Amino acid sequence: DIGIPSDYGQTWLLTSLIGPGLAKQYMYTGTRITSHEALKLGIFNKVMEETGSDNEKLMEEAMALAEMVAGKPRQTLVKLKDNLNAVMSGCSFTDALDMEGETMQEHLRSEEGGREHEEMKAKFRARARAK
Repeated sequence: DIGIPSDYGQTWLLTSLIGPGLAKQYMYTGTRITSHEALKLGIFNKVMEETGSDNEKLMEEAMALAEMVAGKPRQTLVKLKDNLNAVMSGCSFTDALDMEGETMQEHLRSEEGGREHEEMKAKFRARARAK
């Protein structure tokens, strides 16, 4: 509520994250979005309680997430990132389906992708047998 239209890509970001209806509501009214509301709306992935000046818990959680992602098959992550970037660039649902099919086939035919797939299948089967 400072008498200027949005800036810094706010209209695009908010609309793409929460849809045009809610984006209009929040932007027209100037209503602030709390961290917990932002979590419910999907703007944030996680909200942590403030711990003062000690960021140890924040760093622990950030490193755990980074390690989890780093432990995933590299080529699979590359292909996922490509697909997600294409969707965020506005490709249609039909184009996304076609792209995923092409990406999957390309990935499984590649040496690294095929190896990653076999390794992950073996891990999946071992977890299933352990249950």
